[in-house]
Amino acid sequence: MRAMLISHNYRFISLCTEKIGSTSNENPNTMTDETDEWTVIVKDSNGTLLSEGDAVVLIKDLKVKGANTTIKRGATYKNIRLTSNAEEVEVRDGKGTFVLKTCFLKKA
Repeated sequence: MRAMLISHNYRFISLCTEKIGSTSNENPNTMTDETDEWTVIVKDSNGTLLSEGDAVVLIKDLKVKGANTTIKRGATYKNIRLTSNAEEVEVRDGKGTFVLKTCFLKKA
């Protein structure tokens, strides 16, 4: 029974990838032919593309895990760094570094 489920799932996945095609923009993580590296496309809460070094603004008050502080709405962070995850970026605040979800950010 388990082998049947695996082969059925494999067929379903291969059918989905054939429908999407290689030129579709459905998959945000694409592989480039020249460098054989994965390119992660990061978007903010409005759907604007983010890149290394952009400035972002926080759109919601966030509690910091492990600390008794809150990051206030409207805080601006410059020179963001992208992570391997398309939903997270790293920002520096003084000496500390935070990892923020992109759903709480907009491009400044």
